[in-house]
Amino acid sequence: MRKIRTNIMRTHLTEFAAIGVVVVLVIVLGLRLYSEPQNAFGQADTLFNSSLEKYSQAMECWDENDYAGARIKLAGAQTDVIEAREYLEKANVEPAVKQAALCLCGAWSNLIEWASCLSDAFEHYDQAMSRYGYEDWDGAVTKFLDAEEDLDRAQTHYLSAKEALDSIDVEALSPELKSGMVEGQAFFAEYETLLPDFGGLIDALIPFVRGMGYILEGANYLERYEWHTAKIAFEDSSSKISEAKTKFGSLRDCETAEFSSSAVEGYSMAKTMEEALTHFIKGCEYAEAGNYSSATTEFEIAGQITGETSDGDESAEENAAEEPEEETFISRDFGWEDHLGEIWTWSLDIEQWRYEYYQDLSHTAYATEGYLKFVTYEDGQIKVMADKLMEVYSDPEDAANCILAFVQTGFPYTPEDREYWRYPVETLVDNGDCEDKAVLFVAIMKAAEYDVALIVFDNHVMSGVVLWNEPKYGTQKYIHWFTSDGKRYYTCETTAEGWRVGDLPEEYEGESAHVLVVK
Repeated sequence: MRKIRTNIMRTHLTEFAAIGVVVVLVIVLGLRLYSEPQNAFGQADTLFNSSLEKYSQAMECWDENDYAGARIKLAGAQTDVIEAREYLEKANVEPAVKQAALCLCGAWSNLIEWASCLSDAFEHYDQAMSRYGYEDWDGAVTKFLDAEEDLDRAQTHYLSAKEALDSIDVEALSPELKSGMVEGQAFFAEYETLLPDFGGLIDALIPFVRGMGYILEGANYLERYEWHTAKIAFEDSSSKISEAKTKFGSLRDCETAEFSSSAVEGYSMAKTMEEALTHFIKGCEYAEAGNYSSATTEFEIAGQITGETSDGDESAEENAAEEPEEETFISRDFGWEDHLGEIWTWSLDIEQWRYEYYQDLSHTAYATEGYLKFVTYEDGQIKVMADKLMEVYSDPEDAANCILAFVQTGFPYTPEDREYWRYPVETLVDNGDCEDKAVLFVAIMKAAEYDVALIVFDNHVMSGVVLWNEPKYGTQKYIHWFTSDGKRYYTCETTAEGWRVGDLPEEYEGESAHVLVVK
């Protein structure tokens, strides 16, 4: 099944951000009409321009899916607005002009908060779709619910901004300000249903994803000939898919055209799955009664409806099943010696689609904190690796050192001509340099439920990991760590053989670094 992926959200985000631009331009225009550059209004003018620039930079971050960078830019924009408001409070101008400027300031401040909430919603939505792609149904639903909460907060700020604009006595303003106000209010009216429509789409996706999870659960029971249990799973799926169909159906005529088309697509998919599930359930009932011929027919019909084939029993497999397209893998062999002298080898098969998925993602970070987006510790491949590697040692420090040795020497260090951050799956295929190895180590350790951080120097990146006890295998006189949130993140040099948890190359002793904790 295709993802109901709404890249149109970012199109609307950019368009809706124009509201904010209009509001700021109205403010700036008013300040310039009623002030000299050096007085309080002139200072506010400068700050509003700075806020607008940072807001525009946040939109660029959105285009690159750099949500951390967007939040940083928006925080800066909000700081400028707060300071500008202080100047406006001190200004000695006509009361109507001052009141209008303060109301516009409040509207802009709420729009910035709206954008920050919406940025969180996009991030959670992307995470939900990623988990959906990996068939992590519960994880997808959790992230969809997080996105709904973000949209609720965004809607609150949108309404506050609109209320601030509506409270202005437009007739008391100059013709120039009056024209700008009318334009801003028109923008708000045009996009009033945008966030509720987006929330409605997510609200429909939640039962749809749950229903898909039940379908695959039922298919697994079919493979084991557990007909009754499979039937229960399919019935649960039918209930959720029916709920999703109803919600998609109510959105088909929503005011936001792109959401309407997504709802039409979702409704069609849910209707198809609902029809197929009817035959899956009948097939299970026939099979449970021993009527395998009728069961095979029902499973065949269900497969034809969904465009797939389904196995019911060995007879159904002989009569109906088509060979699925063979999945392509990238195979790699790893070998390394750990801190205790144990030799390990590992052969790993990485799905081609998984590798290509990360290759297609943005590799740009607009701020240091943006590097954290590369730590995809919830990826299914990384979780499997973490589970396997954690089986080697029960002691947390031994396990950490074994994984550190794997990252150091299990595959080559590959220098780069230009700065290029890789996602962990890419590094497993293509090798990498210091930041790539550090990101891979941190991702595996976080998937293994360690507290971890990236430690970023001016010209180098390493990792940090929290242990209950001070490391005992360090090769140096002193143990090294960086502190954040009251925790010690022991240094982990990932680029060369022999470094243990708590070791630090001499050239970085005493150097300051950014400690980016992975949440």
